[in-house]
Amino acid sequence: MPLLRVLRVSTRGVVSKVLIFCVLLPLVASAQDSKKKPPSDPAENLDQLLDELSKFDPQLLQQHLAKLQTEHKQATDQAAQLRSQAAQADARAASIQKRIEMLNILLKGRQPQPANGSARAPEPAADMKTAAASPMPQTTPPPKPKPQMPPAKPEQRPAPPKSEPKPQMKEPTPAMKPASEEPPATAPQSPPKTMADAPAAHKAARDPAPKPALLNYEDHVKPILVEKCAGCHNPDRARSGLIVDSFSALMQGGSSGQVIAPGDPGASRLWRLVDRQEQPFMPFEESKLPSDMLATIRTWIEQGALPDASAEPPPPEPDPEPQSASAPQPLPSAKAVVPEAGPVKLSSHTVRPTPVSALAASPVAPIVAVSGYRQILIYHLEDHRLLAAWPFDEGRVCDLAFSPDGVWLVAAGGDAGKSGLAVVFDVATGTRVAEVGRQYDAVLSAAIDPYRELVATGGSNRKVRVHDLLTHEQAYEIGKHNEWITALAFSPDATLLATADRAGGLFVWEAETGRLVHILRSHNHAIHDLAFSRASNALYSAGEDGKVRIWNMDNGKLTKQFGTHNGATLTIDVALDGRLCTGGADHLLKLWKSDGSAVKQLSSFDDWVYSACFDASGTQVIAGTWTGCVQVFSADTAESLWQFDTNPAAPGRSAGDESVSLRVHGGAVDIARKDVHIKFALGEDVDCAAQVNSARKTEAFR
Repeated sequence: MPLLRVLRVSTRGVVSKVLIFCVLLPLVASAQDSKKKPPSDPAENLDQLLDELSKFDPQLLQQHLAKLQTEHKQATDQAAQLRSQAAQADARAASIQKRIEMLNILLKGRQPQPANGSARAPEPAADMKTAAASPMPQTTPPPKPKPQMPPAKPEQRPAPPKSEPKPQMKEPTPAMKPASEEPPATAPQSPPKTMADAPAAHKAARDPAPKPALLNYEDHVKPILVEKCAGCHNPDRARSGLIVDSFSALMQGGSSGQVIAPGDPGASRLWRLVDRQEQPFMPFEESKLPSDMLATIRTWIEQGALPDASAEPPPPEPDPEPQSASAPQPLPSAKAVVPEAGPVKLSSHTVRPTPVSALAASPVAPIVAVSGYRQILIYHLEDHRLLAAWPFDEGRVCDLAFSPDGVWLVAAGGDAGKSGLAVVFDVATGTRVAEVGRQYDAVLSAAIDPYRELVATGGSNRKVRVHDLLTHEQAYEIGKHNEWITALAFSPDATLLATADRAGGLFVWEAETGRLVHILRSHNHAIHDLAFSRASNALYSAGEDGKVRIWNMDNGKLTKQFGTHNGATLTIDVALDGRLCTGGADHLLKLWKSDGSAVKQLSSFDDWVYSACFDASGTQVIAGTWTGCVQVFSADTAESLWQFDTNPAAPGRSAGDESVSLRVHGGAVDIARKDVHIKFALGEDVDCAAQVNSARKTEAFR
């Protein structure tokens, strides 16, 4: 028995080993065969895959293919955009590095050198003449704020207290310091004279005067318009596209645009027509409306032009020109910069004065720059002297702009169809600091930023080019306009650049980079001039339709528009207190409040008021016409203070004692005009000069 048990156990072990060997042997053989077998052909695998895919629905495969193609295009575009952004960032970093190096050089050159091992106090800055003679500014501008584009408006920093001077600003003179640092005491209110007066005063303060009743269209204005105007302005016979028997149709306006400006009768064309301020007088070929009807229409517009009795009056609009204490200040300057030397040489005396195509007043000095015949004339506004005449041999001067600190003057122009450029002049010496924007036609508009680093130019090539005055290279180019560039303006805080063209295109860009910020759509015709508010939160645009539009720079929306002239509004400027001056093709010069309400009409000229501006103090308005007449008015009294033209006499002579030179090539010439007689010899070229006793008699030589 024990032997059998042993044999049985051993036999069981042998059998199990045999079974394991039989199972593993085929597996090992198959593994060895797979190692020896060559890899399959990729083409065969692809064919098998395609065969398998052919069994699926072709429509599903097509959808999957389109999805893959879309993802591939998106990935490619994203990669290209990232490469472009990286290239722009590299270029911007290189430009900033150049500025850093140049500013470091300037700062090292201005640092005082220690003497005898001890540090000295900083030396005073060089005088204005030395600073102006250098192409680079000698005054280091304050740190430039980083532009923050809408919807977030650039951060408004609180103004420092008066007792602490601003960084890098010179110590104010004693005349500039306040007489006392203590705030003035408030005058006490006078008590009631008697005991009986006290209850009456208390009642008056408790019960204010009742508000006037609000007028509306349905109950008050519609009956007047239906009776007096609907005969011509109804749905069946809408003269000039205007319908007056419906509130919605009336507010929509006619073929000339809107006729009602809620809250502003002066900007409402309907009111100007019925009040006989503007032609054609309405009602047409009838007598003027009675005074009670006119009062109803005017009051209705002033109260917001409500449609019916259930309507609520609109909330008052914020003033587009708030007086911000933190508004940026111009660059520090030692004094008001005026030309140091008188005119050296005037251009040839022309028979007729040159049209005033450009005019600009210094923001800090009582001087004005006026375009002349191939020259720029600088006049003093206080003693009425001609201070300088800078030659502009490149051609006609089309635009002039001072830097906010009054140190530089930019002049743009050229010969039409041939060449043009913008020239930066040093105001103190009249020397040329830079020449930028050369092109094959006249440069029509130019602007300089508040930090004197960028100059923008535009013209008939439909491009706006912004030039860096530190590196003397083009910073960027704007090619979005489809017509000639007619107006450019930098915002006072140096963050925005506004550009306009003669087709009504109006855009706002980030001044530093050229990134598009706003597209302002409302103008359908040419835009002639642009101006920013002093706080940089509003943009004014003057157009061919005789209107001025106010744009909100926070959201790019049209805040208000108002009519200014019968015809094109050619020029606009903003004073320190927010007032506006405009000139137009109707030969008028007008003043307005910042919200567009009329102040006064200064004068009527004999031709277009082509250019107008305020002086540095805002107390005078200078206007120039197409006939070459420049007139200076008091902004308070509208009185004409003095006038001059763009054809001044040579130094030491009056306009009536001017020399006229003629050259005759061969032959005999005999010219006799009143008391002037000139005779030329035969057979030779002769230079001859005659003294003309009257400026009007020079017409004979034209």
